[in-house]
Amino acid sequence: MVYTIWRLSHLCFAFVSSGFLIIASLTGIILSFEPIQDRLSPEYLSNYKEIPLSETIENISSHCNEIIYLEKTNQGFLSGQIINKENKNETVYFNPISGKKIGHIKEKKKIFKFATHLHRSLFLKKNGRIIMGLSSLLLLLISITGSILIIKRTGSLMKFFGKIDKESFQQYYHSISGRFFMIPIVIISLSGCILTLHSFAIIDDDFLSLEHGNISEVSEIRKDSHDFNIFKKTSLSHFKRLEFPFSKQINDPYVLTTLYNEYQINQYTGVVFSQKRASISYLIIYWSNVFHTGKLHPIWSLIICATSISIIFFMLSGFQITYNRFYNKKRLRGRISSNTSEYIILVGSENGNTNMHAVEFQKKLLNKGYDVFLTDLNEYEKYPKAKEFIVFTSTFGKGEAPSNANKFISLFNAITQNQKTILYSIIGFGSTHYPDFCKFAIEVESVFKQNKNFIEKTPLCKINQQSKEQINEWLQNWMFEDDT
Repeated sequence: MVYTIWRLSHLCFAFVSSGFLIIASLTGIILSFEPIQDRLSPEYLSNYKEIPLSETIENISSHCNEIIYLEKTNQGFLSGQIINKENKNETVYFNPISGKKIGHIKEKKKIFKFATHLHRSLFLKKNGRIIMGLSSLLLLLISITGSILIIKRTGSLMKFFGKIDKESFQQYYHSISGRFFMIPIVIISLSGCILTLHSFAIIDDDFLSLEHGNISEVSEIRKDSHDFNIFKKTSLSHFKRLEFPFSKQINDPYVLTTLYNEYQINQYTGVVFSQKRASISYLIIYWSNVFHTGKLHPIWSLIICATSISIIFFMLSGFQITYNRFYNKKRLRGRISSNTSEYIILVGSENGNTNMHAVEFQKKLLNKGYDVFLTDLNEYEKYPKAKEFIVFTSTFGKGEAPSNANKFISLFNAITQNQKTILYSIIGFGSTHYPDFCKFAIEVESVFKQNKNFIEKTPLCKINQQSKEQINEWLQNWMFEDDT
């Protein structure tokens, strides 16, 4: 029952969010190439990250009249606004070593701009952001419920990456890829939820005040900005933004923002008179953005691309698995009643494969003119005309009963059949890769043997990995015994 709840939750979450997640995945594939393109750009700071900010200020200052601000962009470029030698305002990219301009600010490519808007809000603004945020939450829940299903399937957390039998292409690779992409999916979905909350100002990205001094403190020693200790200690790897003083007034400071701190600095002495530290929420938002957009590293961008492809595969294969499961659980419908049938087929099936074999067996008996009734083990009741029970059952997880057979043993012990003798045969389905191979079928055989009214017709047959040869061999033995 618990497993069924997790499976239904997994399916419902996927069903509700599937369309939006496919859109998010397709746009995510496109956007995963944007950080890679940025890394390959000549403006990227890959070789300059450990250069001190003081050196960069000195280099740029030698090529212009005044710097208004410097900033490291989200793409990893060093940009800034300056007043050039011709006393004109310019906003450009810089080479931090030479201080020279290396290009004007680039506009985001149209394909990335389109994909970004579609990915964030479906072009529906606030309502779209809510929808995509909820889709991220549902993706997180899908990954959690999927992980629980894998644990239930393999029997324990320690066997999470253990061998899984290949019942079908969709089922096998749905489970295999789910295990390997679980962590990236959790990171992407969780960061997506956080960024959505931030967009609605539910999570703030503020700095916390630590200390304050006197900005008007006068000193006879005045330093050039590139000689300030704070600038010498700040490398471009942690640098975010530096705003230069607007005027020569002593109470007009430099404002330096790094990854973890914000400083206000006396423009003459270089003394830090105010410091704020990034809050936990600020860092959570920052790193969520880095991981969600693939800015961490090109390899991570490729992982995001592969994960986005896998999410599409999960959606399609998951619905195919669900369809196959319901299709395999179809039963032959006729006028034969449980009250008049002589042959009762009892089925315990989790994914529908065992049920499929039971239905095929039912067809063969009906073609021979037998009165056959097929039902779940959990529907066990009195069968007044029954001469023989044939049990088809799989074993799930750690030797457990399938969800449609978990009540059978208690029902069997509580219900007494009126016949003095009834034949029975049990066929179990499982895999020898698991230590509890056909364990539930063995338990079912045990309860039958404890009841003296039941006589074994054929020994317990254990089928490994849906082997057709073993099934046919059992069928021949059963038919032979029946004919005799």
